[in-house]
Amino acid sequence: MSKQQDQTVARYMSESFETVGADSSLVAAAERMGEANMGAVIVTGEPTSIVTSTDIVRQVAEGADTSQLHVDDAATEVTTTINPTQHIKDAASTMLQEKISYVPVTDEGDIVGVLSKTDITESNTA
Repeated sequence: MSKQQDQTVARYMSESFETVGADSSLVAAAERMGEANMGAVIVTGEPTSIVTSTDIVRQVAEGADTSQLHVDDAATEVTTTINPTQHIKDAASTMLQEKISYVPVTDEGDIVGVLSKTDITESNTA
């Protein structure tokens, strides 16, 4: 395998990811993230969205009663996805341009993983 092929999103993305329904509580999403040691969960439904640990911290900082919130109160609609065959540098550029820390990786419309800034950082040390 050439070094170029070795630098695809598929190599660095997390294939395991957590999902929650839009009607799930924000606390349940936070618990799921903590148990899985992940910084984000995919919110299923239409439209697909994502809630990150930063989104939860933002709600706390704004004084929201997080025990009363659902994930759709803090989630961001997924407007950007990347393909597992994309070069990691292109994915990093997209994430930087879109100012996002996590991006779903899709193959033929199905989410097959999640790429995070941490994954990209690790790609530079591999």
